[in-house]
Amino acid sequence: MNFASRANGIIGHAFAHFELRGISRPAVRVAFPEPWVIADSAKAAQQLLAIGRSLSVGIGVASEAVLRVRSFADAALAEAVASLPSAIRARTLPGYERGPLGAVLAHIHADPGVTVSNRDLAQVANCTPDHLVRMFRREMGQTPSRYVQELRMSTAAQALAHGDDPLELVAEKHGFANRHSFTRAFIRHLGCGPAQWRQRNR
Repeated sequence: MNFASRANGIIGHAFAHFELRGISRPAVRVAFPEPWVIADSAKAAQQLLAIGRSLSVGIGVASEAVLRVRSFADAALAEAVASLPSAIRARTLPGYERGPLGAVLAHIHADPGVTVSNRDLAQVANCTPDHLVRMFRREMGQTPSRYVQELRMSTAAQALAHGDDPLELVAEKHGFANRHSFTRAFIRHLGCGPAQWRQRNR
């Protein structure tokens, strides 16, 4: 979207709305009383321009554009949280790393390509599978299987953009039975095949 401003021309704006799951709104206001301004850098500018271009193509918002926005917002959020004084961080932000959810997330992120069931993850959290799914939905906003699926897609997309492994190896490393199933899942989530994604993001 374009908005008139006090500048000499038209400035493009993009807004990403998201919430910090597991943190109350009053706690967010304490931690971030003012809007967070992303540090000015050439890399951030390039990422925003790429996001703007992908959002301006076509009528709808492509999955690729959504993932780019989410990735950029997550990186900015990590930077914002890291800049908080330790006293505020300890008082307002949830200590996932100390609880059962932290153990589950660490287990998943250790190797997203390994197939794990809700029963396996429940054992890590020392709870029942039903309780695990309820806890995961409450804190992460999705089921464990959906989280793993999105994580695999995200890490596979990064591997394609920044590495030279053949597609078959990327598929195997990220938990897909073969290149065919990997390609189907990739198209379903990102709207293009892995080879095309790699070519676009080099």
